[in-house]
Amino acid sequence: MTDVPIGLIGIFIILPLIVNLIVIAVIAYKYVDVIEGYLPNCSAVSTIKEAWSGGGLLGKVIRGGMIAIVAMMPNVSARRGVIDKDEMSRLPAFYKRVLVVPMLINFFLFAALMGLRFAGYLLGL
Repeated sequence: MTDVPIGLIGIFIILPLIVNLIVIAVIAYKYVDVIEGYLPNCSAVSTIKEAWSGGGLLGKVIRGGMIAIVAMMPNVSARRGVIDKDEMSRLPAFYKRVLVVPMLINFFLFAALMGLRFAGYLLGL
């Protein structure tokens, strides 16, 4: 009897996850090249661009994910020497939000999906 509500909850987690993945692909297609233009001296950005520039849309999504990770942790990245902290601070807040918010949403949706699976395991489903 409890497997039906868990399945419905799973659908309500997976559907926004899929929509968010589509949004991330659109954001990568539209904004990654512009954002990389703001960060020409960041070694992490230039390295990932060199490695994934021929990867099409998947390459842009990976490059956008790398920039989002660097934008979430600029102090750690600057300490490691992979970004120029001044360039990251000059990156407009709009672009930071556009990259970071969908990544955080995906993280929490994925964590909820894993929690749901763990709850199913505990309930014997």
